[in-house]
Amino acid sequence: MNLANRLTLFRMVIILPLGMLFYSQSMIAMWGIVALYILAGISDYFDGYIARKWNQDSDFGKLFDPIADKLLVTALLFLLVQEHSIASLHVWAAIIIVSREILVSGLREFKAGKGGSIPVSQLAKWKTTVQMVALFLFLLARPLPTIPLINLMAIVCLWLSAGLSVWTAWAYIKGK
Repeated sequence: MNLANRLTLFRMVIILPLGMLFYSQSMIAMWGIVALYILAGISDYFDGYIARKWNQDSDFGKLFDPIADKLLVTALLFLLVQEHSIASLHVWAAIIIVSREILVSGLREFKAGKGGSIPVSQLAKWKTTVQMVALFLFLLARPLPTIPLINLMAIVCLWLSAGLSVWTAWAYIKGK
């Protein structure tokens, strides 16, 4: 178990404390979620960097790194929808994002069963970045409700991510 893989595992394990803190209305818990999410983002960056730089690529990392991202994103989207931070029509953006993740995971599994692979596109990396920024902004808006611009920016990023989700899913389906 190398450092890159430990960072990937950290992102999966962090979901439980994030979920537990999510239901607390205390400012400490809200800021704790923001801090844990930032740590998750930093660990996501560094697990890839370390894997490439220190030659720590592994089958474990190739499998679980994208799964860790999908678990974190999906869990937070569900929590934000459940508490109505993402509400009404905006729930559709969350549905699009989660649906795309399931679809692309299925396509990758199918392709792997045929001996092939689907590499991550540059546009999909941008989609993930915008999605992570949207989630960060939604989490930041919880302890800072008097700054409505944060929530507006979160919604814009959420829909941008949903649009990129559709675009990248279609590109993967077409095989480009």
